[in-house]
Formats: sequence, structure tokens, C-alpha cells
Amino acid sequence: MHRVAPAFVTALLPLLIWAQATRIACVGNSITFGSELANRDAQCYPSLLQGRLGSGYTVGNFGISSKCLMKSCDEPYWYAPGFAGVFAFGPDTITIMIGTNDSKPFNWAHKDRFAPDLEALIDTFLTIGTGPSIWLCLPPPVFPNDIFTIDGTVIHEEIVPLIEQVAAKRSLPIIDTHTPLLEHREYSVDGVHPNAEGHMRIAAIVFEALSAPSAADQKRGRLAMPNTSMLPRLIVLRGNSYRWRYWGWSDRTAVYDLAGRKITGRSRDRPGTAASETGSLTGCFLLGPQEE
Repeated sequence: MHRVAPAFVTALLPLLIWAQATRIACVGNSITFGSELANRDAQCYPSLLQGRLGSGYTVGNFGISSKCLMKSCDEPYWYAPGFAGVFAFGPDTITIMIGTNDSKPFNWAHKDRFAPDLEALIDTFLTIGTGPSIWLCLPPPVFPNDIFTIDGTVIHEEIVPLIEQVAAKRSLPIIDTHTPLLEHREYSVDGVHPNAEGHMRIAAIVFEALSAPSAADQKRGRLAMPNTSMLPRLIVLRGNSYRWRYWGWSDRTAVYDLAGRKITGRSRDRPGTAASETGSLTGCFLLGPQEE
């Protein structure tokens, strides 16, 4: 019987916070909300992201239609009733996809406030007690249309670079939902709002970004396991099923109780792949390398 060293158990107890870090808030405007979709609750990208992540995560949709980043705009996100909901949600990860409505001519007249207000929004979210990791999304492209005054050129040539500059200044990760959609007008309902296929693509991009191990993930994120550590990981299981991703172990992984007794193990799986098993475990356990 393989036992995890007691020192590992003691050292890993603080990682209970990591294991419980499952609440993701998707902040945005009508694109995040899912406007123009036939079945918004099921087809919007936050819902699709929830499906990809599984029951171990809770994804909250905090998209509010027509809202802007800048406080000087006609409809700032800051003053919307739903803004407080982000704080009440207690997120551990926040994705911010906003700026589309800021591109309207009467709003973009105040463009000098875009970067400062984005930094202010980041700082405001960082006051949340969970200490959330922040991911900045480059907004999807806007195509020529006769319905909205939203300016796709401003988004592409000015807003996207400003978001990138803020991300670099604050050492925050970027999720690029702009570039991959530039040549896909067919993903848009009306030139602004993605259709069901567009939301599927956005959900895939967001999922891949949040799941990929990177320096930013290791420093700030809570979704991806670092691929350099051989230490056991503390996990919280809530019955029915459990799932993990192999980042640090070559081909053999096992679940142990906190006393170091092996509960179950998997082997011969490719490193970095995900594996699922059914079970009825509930409580705190350790995920670590399995030995012969």
C-alpha cells in the first residue's frame, strides 16, 4: 500500500481553497448574455462553458445587454443592477469580455478613459474576498451592418490593442475571441451578436484558455494544474463522479484519503489527458502519483 508522506498532507491542507476554486464569472454585455439566440439559457457561451467544465464548476453569466466599460458612456456596466451580482457570486475566476458598446461614436469620444476604467474594473474585482484570477477577453469582431452604430474598425484597431496593453501592464492573461472569428461572418446573427455556432466557438476558445497550463495559470489561475510538480493535489469530491487531468505524472495516478490510503488509481493514460471514473466518494482526498 502506497502512503502519501504526512508532510505532504500537512502542506496540502491549505490547497483546499484551490480545490474549491470552481466559481467562474463571465462578465460582459449582450454577447455574453446571449442576445439573439433561440435558446439563450442553453446556447450562450457561459452555459456551453459550464457543459465543458462539468459539475465540478459553477459558471455564472453576468452579461448585461448594452453595457459599456467606460463610466462616461451612455450605459456603464458599473451602474447596472447586475454588477453587484458578480460580488455576491464570490467568483474565483472572472473573464471580462466588454468594450463592444464603447465603440459607438458618442461613447468613443471619451476613449482616453478606456484603459484607466479597465484597470479600475480589474482593481474593483480584485477586492472580492475570494481573490479572483482575472482574464481579459478580446471582444468578438463586429461586421458591417445597418442595425447598430457599434464600430467594428474601432474595436479591431483601437479597443483590442488597448486591452492587450492593459493585460501586459497588469500581467493578466488574454483570451482571444477576436482573431479566430475575424473571417467568420457566418457566425454572426446581425453583424454584432454571435449565433449558436459562434457561441460554440467562443466557449471552446475560453475553455481551452482556462484549461491550458501556462505561467499565468501557475501564478494566478486555479483551473489548470502546473505540469512541473510531482506533489499530490488536494481535491474535493462531492459524490457520483470524479474527474482529473494528468499534468504532472507520466502514466499512473491515484486518489488517496488524507491518511495516505489509496482509494483508486488509473494507469496507462497519456499525460495531459482527462480521465473520468464513476464513484461515490464525498469529502477531501489527495490526487498523486501511483507507485507499483
